Amino acid sequence: MFELSNTPLTPLDVEPVHAGGFVTFEGRVRSRSQGRPVVSLEYEAYPELAVTEGIRLVQEAIERFGLVWAKVVHRVGHLQIGDAAVWIGVASAHRREAFAACEWIIDEIKHRIPIWKKEHYAEGDSGWVGSEPIQSLVQGQEEFVASQQLVTGVGADGLERLRQGRALVVGAGPLGCSALPCLVGAGIGRVTIVDPGLVETGGLPQQPLYKFDEVGRNRADRAAAFASRLSPFINAVSVPEPLSPELASRLVLDHDVIIDSSQDWKSTSALDSVCRRESRPLVIGRAQGRRGCLGTIRPDSLCLSCFRSHVEKALSSSGSETPTPTLTASMGSLMASEALNWLLPVRDGLATSALVFDETELTLTRRSLVSRKDCEDCRNQSL
Repeated sequence: MFELSNTPLTPLDVEPVHAGGFVTFEGRVRSRSQGRPVVSLEYEAYPELAVTEGIRLVQEAIERFGLVWAKVVHRVGHLQIGDAAVWIGVASAHRREAFAACEWIIDEIKHRIPIWKKEHYAEGDSGWVGSEPIQSLVQGQEEFVASQQLVTGVGADGLERLRQGRALVVGAGPLGCSALPCLVGAGIGRVTIVDPGLVETGGLPQQPLYKFDEVGRNRADRAAAFASRLSPFINAVSVPEPLSPELASRLVLDHDVIIDSSQDWKSTSALDSVCRRESRPLVIGRAQGRRGCLGTIRPDSLCLSCFRSHVEKALSSSGSETPTPTLTASMGSLMASEALNWLLPVRDGLATSALVFDETELTLTRRSLVSRKDCEDCRNQSL
């Protein structure tokens, strides 16, 4: 499934499999890097760890994309221009899964497998790329989020809280796409993204994380890849599955704040029951037409049914229109702000009120959240 090779890679014999899609990728040593002519290249690996993690990576790809076969071979040693450095082959029932799996493996190899490279130029070399001391990474992380320390209420202690913070984002559509860059830029240490959907052409105007050539790829995978590119210090995890009650129970326990950007009340309900039980703040956002509503549910707040009635009343004048890209961008950033406030913590968040944004009037209105007088659920929660 995963091999290291110190000899040139030749076309590999592929196991006979019954598959509709078979994709191979071959990465070769390039002649130029960052405008400089390359003479040759070296790869060095920690074999025991590299092979173990490589096998784990390939097995994960097989399970994640439903592959019937997959193999990766990576060169080590001294390579010349044009030599194959890595070979990846995957087979699946359909070509879409095969393409997506191959791309995912390429992305994962870069930051999961302990393999380092050194580019040789006519006047010297690059040094071992990927083997920088831990201290330089720490320094880079501090520079990446240094501006956060200047924000009132954050400082060095707040920055450390954000580094240790774990956010679960359910939904990588319009709202999640706008919340994620804010969370990553703030310096949060871990983000897990749940979404079974695929990138679609019609959704691109509202989902700026994705590119046209990513249409057909899983949104959670591509959002996690974006987060890793924006900050190499974040632990970005994708879960390309529908949110079941069982999955919600497993994920909520491992996170400090939950962000529901799904716009799906069934998913919200699954999260709500677990968040109340485990005392996790559940940040909920909705966007419709040119109006959005945001609030946070806590164990001691009103029930989800009462909260939903407040949201639907606030958005009733917007009809059932698709939200504008500018509205979802605004609401997503507000949801990220609310989540960060709970992590720092700066205050008690929106547990007793909702924030309504009217894009037409450019107004933000804070509304008190009160239970319905005849609500049995709220009465039972207070017992």
